[in-house]
Order: sequence, then C-alpha cells, then structure tokens
Amino acid sequence: MSHSVFKNLKTFTKNISRHASNVVRRRESMRDAFSGVASDAKKLGKHAANKHSPEHRKAAMKLVKQGREAYNAKNDTLAESLFRDAVIADETCALAHAYLGHALYRQGRTTEAESAWRRATMVEPQSEGADKAFRSLQRMDKKKKSYNEFLDDRLKNG
Repeated sequence: MSHSVFKNLKTFTKNISRHASNVVRRRESMRDAFSGVASDAKKLGKHAANKHSPEHRKAAMKLVKQGREAYNAKNDTLAESLFRDAVIADETCALAHAYLGHALYRQGRTTEAESAWRRATMVEPQSEGADKAFRSLQRMDKKKKSYNEFLDDRLKNG
C-alpha cells in the first residue's frame, strides 16, 4: 500500500473516534454517525482502489513499451498479454487500450479490437491513445462500408 493510503486510513480512524465522541456527547445521532462513517469508508475504498496514481501510470507505460516491442517483433500473443497487463495496471491508460486493439486486430479478433479501441476513446478522450484508437475505428468502419458495398454489388449483378 502506498503512503497516502496509510495516511487516509489514519484519518478514517480519527473520524470514527470523532463520530463516536460526538454520539457520546449527544452532538450527533447514531444514524448520522453511521452515515458519516459509511461515507468515509466509501472514500477510503475509492482511494485504496485508485488506478489513477502516478505509480500505476508508470507501471502501465512500462508494460506498454514492452508490449510495443513484442508487437513490432510480430509476437502478437505476448504483446496482447503485456497490453492487457498495462490495462490492469491503469485502466485509464488509453494508449494501453489502443495498442491492445492493434494486437487483437492483427490476430483477426476484430470485435475485441473494436471494443478495446472504443474503450481507449472513452477513458482518455483527448490523449494520443484515443487519437490512435479513433483513427483505427475510422479505418475499420471504412473497410466495413467498402465490403458491404462489394456484397451489395455482387448481389445485384450476380
């Protein structure tokens, strides 16, 4: 656990003591005290699970770098695994989602690739990763449209 989580845990325990003291002194009802503790616990839980920390981003970017090396070496299964690990390390890293989409697409898993690219555009809309993903989605849509036009033409002209 990071230092900041321990700091927040310390604050949480102080808040529990404060609520208990207020109940004993009749400055706060039991209901309000429980509500306050529940709110504090929710905040602590969110902080403990926070994937937005610099440590998580740094770990994710290291995995993305390794994944790109595997991808460029045409080792798509290793690249996919590394990009998935990067997404786990920081679920808000659009670059990890975008490159995961590339690795999946090259393996012929277009539905999964499209899903990864869409996720990249949602988690960090203004990022480089979202831009890469958006361009990939546009290319995929263009290919789908072209293929549908081809099929329509074949059906009309036999």
